[in-house]
Amino acid sequence: MRWLAGTDLAGHGVELARSWWGSAGRVADQRWGTALASAGERAAITAHDPAALAELLVLSARHAEQAEDLPRAEAQWVRALKIQRDRGDAHGAVAVLEALGSLYTRWARLHRAMDAYLDLLAVYEKTQDGHGVLMTSQRLGAVLMLAERPAAAVEYLSRADLYAADDDRIDDSAHAELLIMLGRAQWGAGRTGPARRTFSRALARLVDVDDQGAEYVRALLATEEGAVLPVAERGDVADRSPRER
Repeated sequence: MRWLAGTDLAGHGVELARSWWGSAGRVADQRWGTALASAGERAAITAHDPAALAELLVLSARHAEQAEDLPRAEAQWVRALKIQRDRGDAHGAVAVLEALGSLYTRWARLHRAMDAYLDLLAVYEKTQDGHGVLMTSQRLGAVLMLAERPAAAVEYLSRADLYAADDDRIDDSAHAELLIMLGRAQWGAGRTGPARRTFSRALARLVDVDDQGAEYVRALLATEEGAVLPVAERGDVADRSPRER
């Protein structure tokens, strides 16, 4: 494959790299993945195929992230993002920004996660993609909660709530999770009255579909002003990825 990468047959090298990435997870030696990435990228560059290069970078980034090599995953995602933007591939850029936001959140590099999601939000606003605005606003709110910035989180979670009301891809359970997250942000920002009203709205959506969730919201509503809100046994919803139908 290294030989193909430097010849007129480089396109075949790209195809080989694309197919071999499907087996990369079975190889324990991470040097193999690094070598595959290098050879595949060289082949795509020799073939003057930026679309293929972006695709191989994405495959390499996913493999690195699965192998817990987060710095390498970041480097590959960032390179892929530049190529997608240079090509004017908005769909490809969106996918990479979503991956970067998720990577940085997992890595606890929260300011980088915010940057990725703010860039993503700008794309969705420009294209008037309401569902994209909703989901990205919720992710931003979740990251801001992790960063202990509840007042800032309220802004984005409130926006997500507005979009969720008219989005048939968000079911009652998913909307309730969003409302719980918003209520927790309001509570953390010292806005206990609005928080209780938001929790009540979440309870109304859960009462007939999720007994455990409804009990948790009742516990939130029973919390005395100034006290710390209880965390659900199934995990703090502020730490959970946004869900949709």
